[in-house]
Amino acid sequence: MFIGIYRLPKSAEHPVDSTAERFTLAECEKASNELGLRRRQMRFCAHPRFGYAMLAVLRAAHAVGYHCPKAFADRRWNCTSIHQLPDVSPELQRGTREQALVHAFASAALLFEIGRYCALNKIRFCSCGDDTGAYALPNYFTGNGMSDPNVYGDKNNALVYESSGTNENLDSQTNRMQPMGGATSSSDGPQTVSRFYWAGCSDNLRVAREYTSAFLGFPNIRVLSIQPTETVIKTSKTSDDIGPDRFVRSTMQTDVTESDEDDLSTYADDTPNKARPSGEKLMETNQRLVCKCHGVSGSCAQRVCFRQLRRIDNEVMQKALKIKYLAAKQVTQAANGQLIAKTFSGNGFVDEVVKHEELVYSEHSPDYCNVEPQRGSVGTRGRLCTLNDSGTANCLNMCCGRGYQNLTTHEVIQCNCRMGEGFKVKCDECNVEVVTHRCL
Repeated sequence: MFIGIYRLPKSAEHPVDSTAERFTLAECEKASNELGLRRRQMRFCAHPRFGYAMLAVLRAAHAVGYHCPKAFADRRWNCTSIHQLPDVSPELQRGTREQALVHAFASAALLFEIGRYCALNKIRFCSCGDDTGAYALPNYFTGNGMSDPNVYGDKNNALVYESSGTNENLDSQTNRMQPMGGATSSSDGPQTVSRFYWAGCSDNLRVAREYTSAFLGFPNIRVLSIQPTETVIKTSKTSDDIGPDRFVRSTMQTDVTESDEDDLSTYADDTPNKARPSGEKLMETNQRLVCKCHGVSGSCAQRVCFRQLRRIDNEVMQKALKIKYLAAKQVTQAANGQLIAKTFSGNGFVDEVVKHEELVYSEHSPDYCNVEPQRGSVGTRGRLCTLNDSGTANCLNMCCGRGYQNLTTHEVIQCNCRMGEGFKVKCDECNVEVVTHRCL
């Protein structure tokens, strides 16, 4: 699992005034021999074009290592097992929902780092998003809550919106944006004339998809992190292709040969309609539109807008990942190249085809209450919990009914702060008593 390269003794900061340099051959070999990079990822690292994105890969590894434990700090399984990488703990190689989540986090972080730093011109051979073709505008630009198929932007992939008239509220039900020079009218108000075109620099999603596919080895078919068994799916011929992460191809039961592994471009197709890993799809579907106003006295007569990927520490992304984690489905069989899960309906359990954006698992997770090394559980003994919270961090849930211990400490904090002479803030020091609770 590539997240282990966060241990590489190398700064993850991009140069201020230039593109990032490629990793040295020694750094690539260390990452491969000691930190968990697979063979194709080693080739990515040493590649004359893809190799310039390795600093973004390192940043993605750092981001997952920091933000995944932080996002799941209030749960029994708190994602800290990724700090053991490149040693893979059992729950990350047994086809559990935790394994699926970590891979979703990793692919989302990788897509963000490459897409964003291409747009910032920090990765050689890629820059701003340059997708061509038509783009439907985001929902809030249209009056009916749906993107208007007649509204397009050009290949520069950011939007300039100009309006004249009385109604300039983009969220209004009466103000629908129209193609260049178009006009809109409403029975509830006067006509509004709108002009727009794409400009600026959006995150480079196309290149990010290509690089992520080349690095992770995802073909443009369904990839799910489940333990390969004969009852679920036919695995590839080479163990290196699925690696320690136990990936399984599903939508097409395609055997990947060693010759395919030698060609990084095998999986680097940027066709957006093909299936993508769940983390990538979450990152794509949760893009935000960033707009800046221009006009006399802040009138916002013109808006310049561009698309941005959300960071994985963004509340929207973390909420989406948690929902996918909790809603992960257990795969029971494969039929016609699709994964099937049992879901409950009003009349009992029925077979349902798993959607591409959903997380799946093949083995139930432990409850993580007690130490079970063979299943990857370290237990919750000694974990902090709360009494006032009704969520997963509540002591009753976190401590699994074993009870908790109250610990009282004294801390010195700043208090009674006030503005002093020269507009300097002065504070007193106060001793406060802090009570914490830890599971028995």
